[in-house]
Amino acid sequence: MPVPEGYILFIVMEKVPGESLVDFWYRPPEDREKIRRAFRRSIEELYSHGGMQRDEGLRNLHYDAKSDKWYVIPMCCGPNDGR
Repeated sequence: MPVPEGYILFIVMEKVPGESLVDFWYRPPEDREKIRRAFRRSIEELYSHGGMQRDEGLRNLHYDAKSDKWYVIPMCCGPNDGR
């Protein structure tokens, strides 16, 4: 949206189910392996659509055990950021 001397960028986010994985290394090995398998599926899907994740910290990853699905947040892509 044009504004005087610049622009406004709106970011729409959805609250995702699941929980943060900051405690990943404290979880039982069998839970970690299940989470890793789900991550592989999710990251391969992300890459297949041309997506990327630049900030790979555990604080940006959510896992929903109920659906066995990963969510990568936030997806940071800005206009003309050169990456």
